Amino acid sequence: QFETTEGTETTFTPSLLLNYRPAENIVARFHYDRTTTNQDFRQIRRNRQVFIDLRDSQNRVILREANPDLRPTTVDNFEIDLSYYFRDSPGIVRAGFFYKNVQNNFTNVLFQDGGDESVRDDVIDYFGDLATQLPEIVAFDANTEFLRNRPENGEGGTIYGFEAEVIRQLDFLPGFLSDFGVLGNVTYTTADFPTLMSGRNDDGTLGQFVLGRPLEDQAAWVYNASLNYQRGGFEGRAIYTYQDATPDTYEVHGLDIIKPSYSTLDIRLSYRLPTRFADLTFYLQGDDLLRGSTEADLRSATSSMFNDGPADFYFPDNYQFNGGRTITLGARVSF
Repeated sequence: QFETTEGTETTFTPSLLLNYRPAENIVARFHYDRTTTNQDFRQIRRNRQVFIDLRDSQNRVILREANPDLRPTTVDNFEIDLSYYFRDSPGIVRAGFFYKNVQNNFTNVLFQDGGDESVRDDVIDYFGDLATQLPEIVAFDANTEFLRNRPENGEGGTIYGFEAEVIRQLDFLPGFLSDFGVLGNVTYTTADFPTLMSGRNDDGTLGQFVLGRPLEDQAAWVYNASLNYQRGGFEGRAIYTYQDATPDTYEVHGLDIIKPSYSTLDIRLSYRLPTRFADLTFYLQGDDLLRGSTEADLRSATSSMFNDGPADFYFPDNYQFNGGRTITLGARVSF
């Protein structure tokens, strides 16, 4: 069976960048651009598939098909930030806000099951003469459930938040404290982004639901901080990173699959000792210091923490053992 699908889609992606300098070391920026995400090829020209299960426990027909009328997703991005550059040493303090208006997003669950009585006729037409020769394969009764399954454009939504960062050598402090430097950044993201998905209500009827929950695959808080020290041949750095819990897959009744929050601490210390014949560097490195050597990473869990009610259900699903903290001591010779 061969099917022909064709079409043309035209999009415009304008952009604009404005800078304003109220002082030599202060810059305010405004940025706008439009981005486009085209559909997966399988979403617009996937072959039809028919799934029939007429057992009493199922009695269901599902027609899976492509949607050639699926529109590309467009995002209007607005950003504004203010940056202050230090005059006495390299460094910056910056704060910014972002806002994204999303249109024609692809539904978070790519192929939505929804009741559709026209599926019966489409399935019979799909089988053609075979339905006449083998009527048992289309022996539908009054209780058979007919479902159409295809990708749809969602109603879109908005994503917004702020970010800030600081990079500074603390050379204004007295004594050895002037050899310290700091680096840090933080991002907060939230959204008004309805999630469209399939599910059954309390009486078992299958339908589509619009859930007002946080954006999938996006942590609310992400930040890291670094402290470094350098004097003579000694150099040291400690880095702490944190990412908030992230919703991965939503479920209608609130038992969602999530990626738990994550944090890590890494350090590196080194001392360079030049000699007449070679440069010697001794180093000590610690990775993932917050996790014990026998402690596994929790990769996913089932939880109600992103539901409207209290976060009173949490069940770990998937663990992965990465070895925990490691300490490495070594030396390097350059000549």
